[in-house]
Amino acid sequence: MLRQLEATRGKKVLEDGDAVAFPQMDLPGLDLGGEYLADGMLFETNLSRARLDGAVVRRAFAGGIILRDASCCGTDFYKAELEGADFSGVLAHGVHFARAQLTRARFDHGDFWHGDFSDASCSQASFVGADLSLCNFRDASLGGSDLRGAQFGWADLTGAFLDGETRLAGAIAVEHTATMIRFEDEVIEGDAVRALLASLARQSAGD
Repeated sequence: MLRQLEATRGKKVLEDGDAVAFPQMDLPGLDLGGEYLADGMLFETNLSRARLDGAVVRRAFAGGIILRDASCCGTDFYKAELEGADFSGVLAHGVHFARAQLTRARFDHGDFWHGDFSDASCSQASFVGADLSLCNFRDASLGGSDLRGAQFGWADLTGAFLDGETRLAGAIAVEHTATMIRFEDEVIEGDAVRALLASLARQSAGD
C-alpha cells in the first residue's frame, strides 16, 4: 500500500499502474492527508476516522466507501463515483463534490461548510442535520433526498432539481438559497422559490 501511495505523490497525470487500489480494505484512522488518489479503486473501503484533508480523490471508484467521522477538509472528489458512500459525521469544510455521483450517499450530521456539490447527483442521499452553510448546490440533483434539519445559511440551490420526495422539514434558512429551482416538471423562479422551499421546510418532521 505504501508503495502505491509513493508512486502517485507529486503527480498531476498518472502513468499505467500508478492508481491506488484498496478495495474493501479495513483502514480506519489512516492518514491520507494531501495524498493523490485520483482514479483509485476504493469501493467499500473502511476509512472511518481517517484524515483526507487536501487529498485528491478525483474520478475514484469509491462506491460504498465508509468515511464516518473522517476529516475531509478541502478534499477533491470531483467526478468521483461515491454511490452509497457514508460521510456521516465528517468534518469537510471546503470539500469538492462537483459532478460526483452521490446517489444514496449519507452525509448525516456532517459539517460541509463552503462545500461544492455543483452538478452532483445527490438523488436519494441523506443530509439529516448536516451543516450545508455556504454550500454550492447549483444544478445538483436532490430528488428524493432527505434534508431534514439541515442548515442552509447562505447556501446556493440555484438550478437544483427537487421533487415531491425531497424532504426539507425543519431545514434552516433554506428559503433564502435560490433564485430558480427545478421542481419536478416545472421551473420555479423568484418569490415562488422562497415560498415553495419555506413550505417544504414547515412540513412535519415525521412526514
